[in-house]
Amino acid sequence: MKTPTHINVNGEEYCLNDLFKAIDQSHYAEELSKRTRFGRFQLEEVPNDLWERILGYDVNNYKHQKLVDKITCIFLKNCDVELDEFEFALMRVLARTHDLGEYAVGDIALPHKTEGDEIEELKHFQRIFLDILTPVMGPNSVILLYNISLIMKGVNEKLANMFNTIETIGYIRTAITAWEKKNDIPVIELTENLDSLAREVIKTSLNVLIERIDDYPNISIILQEHNETIQEILYS
Repeated sequence: MKTPTHINVNGEEYCLNDLFKAIDQSHYAEELSKRTRFGRFQLEEVPNDLWERILGYDVNNYKHQKLVDKITCIFLKNCDVELDEFEFALMRVLARTHDLGEYAVGDIALPHKTEGDEIEELKHFQRIFLDILTPVMGPNSVILLYNISLIMKGVNEKLANMFNTIETIGYIRTAITAWEKKNDIPVIELTENLDSLAREVIKTSLNVLIERIDDYPNISIILQEHNETIQEILYS
């Protein structure tokens, strides 16, 4: 299947780039782009732009969503699970918006995120989503939000599992980057933090991918490509 460029909502066609442009130009995107992810491992003395140069877009609280969109497109095009065009487009919208709620609640790492945190973030996500996209889509933004929320709450189990897998691939990718960059950093404490980041993420995320290989065989290709580095992180 080709990567969708439009989404049909209630019989109306919307260009995804128009929706993404509205998100990019919002004050929410501007604020999130000034923040970082994996902040527990970022030294106070390390400015955000340096943190991003070390670990890439995934540690920028807004650019992360653009990266997830790219991973989503690659993963779904090589996935054996059948998707229709609406489902694929829906996943792209989710990728580009899923962390908007962090504008209000901040980035809370998965091992420390409670059910209450999830509910609070979803509430803010829904408010921000409509604030950005209602001017573009009118009342159809509510229909789109409804479908996105079904995924985020796990009601649409098929797409929820796929998106969780995609996000996990992103975590693994960042862990590998941290491991590969740590010895290039002259600051010992930061080197140790990157080491800790890599080990923690691999230990908490790797099993998620392994358990889903039968559902998504393309995972095995990703893991095999980085097997040597993953083994180093786990056992060195």
